[in-house]
Amino acid sequence: MSGREEGTGLQEPEQKLFRKLDAVVRRVRTWRALRGLAMTVGVIVAVILVSFLLDRWLRLSVTSRVFLANFAFLGIIYTVWRHIARPQMESWARLEVAATLDRTLAGDHDPTWLTQRFATLSQLTKRRAEGGGTDSLALLDAAISRSEEDLRAFPLSKHFAAASMLRPALMFVVLTALPIGAAWLLPETSRLWFERWILASEERWPQETYLVIDGVVDGRLVVARGEPHELKVSAREDSVVPSEVEVEYDFDGEDGGDLMTQMARNDFRYRLPPVQKGGELWVFGGDDEIGPIEVVAKARPRIDAFHLVATVPQTGERSEHRFGVQDRDLAFLMRSRMRLVCTADQVVSGFDLPPEQAKGVRVERLSGTEYALEWVHTGRRTLSIGLTSED
Repeated sequence: MSGREEGTGLQEPEQKLFRKLDAVVRRVRTWRALRGLAMTVGVIVAVILVSFLLDRWLRLSVTSRVFLANFAFLGIIYTVWRHIARPQMESWARLEVAATLDRTLAGDHDPTWLTQRFATLSQLTKRRAEGGGTDSLALLDAAISRSEEDLRAFPLSKHFAAASMLRPALMFVVLTALPIGAAWLLPETSRLWFERWILASEERWPQETYLVIDGVVDGRLVVARGEPHELKVSAREDSVVPSEVEVEYDFDGEDGGDLMTQMARNDFRYRLPPVQKGGELWVFGGDDEIGPIEVVAKARPRIDAFHLVATVPQTGERSEHRFGVQDRDLAFLMRSRMRLVCTADQVVSGFDLPPEQAKGVRVERLSGTEYALEWVHTGRRTLSIGLTSED
């Protein structure tokens, strides 16, 4: 019995065609995957380059960098989906493959040649498998043989050449080598880009001038509420002193700014207006800029309550006095042991006496708001207490 008669669904000529078409599908899938991978790497390289140029030019803040990085990440995910994942999920019917090959090689033959041969061969093998019906088996075998000969001459190799792996593979290698080469040639620049864009670091790009604002801690400047504040700016010792420094501010909904006064070579001053609620300020000088700096207006610390205890050493007699403001002089026996507890209206980090008044006085911190002073009464004493807010 012949090979065609022994088939159980598809006959040998049709199977050969199917194998050829399946081989084309596999190669095209691989080619599209490589091309999609190369395009994805190209997008990543473009993102790296654009982010580097934007950051060097605009010195983007952490918030701006995080927003742009998330936007770029979504773009990369879309590229992967469109050019890698989705093409691999598409189903390719063999008749569609034949039609695609016809369109691809339309310049070499009739644009429906392969589709027609595919349909004809399928019909012939089906009729041959059913016994031929009213058709002669010999004529069917001859027609199938002619279709086989025609298909052998079909230029599938041209389509394979068009879907060559070389071009996307080469593109992938070149694009991958670009960031690797940049990291090898410019390791410090690459490290800083990674720190700023991937780890959201606030480390700045190299520059000539690095400005320092006196009193700024963690991006905050605390000023006395309702009082003018003298802003002092200088350049870091290992950087270039700018020829001029400019300040801009937005306090209580009103903005302003001007050039700062240069008091010395590396000493720039500006008298800020009184602040009631708070605001922001920016400082520009040379190739550096700082801001926005949060300006916090706080009332100056003050002592709300005094508790004075005088102890007579000979008798142990104690006298206590509590007051908010000393409105009268107090008299005590000589050599009395004095203890004055001062309670501030807010947490303070400094509780100071002038050097001439601090002699013989022991200062003890009881809590963030309470300090105790102890001394031996030897005569009239005046205390001028200086408080420093914790902020």
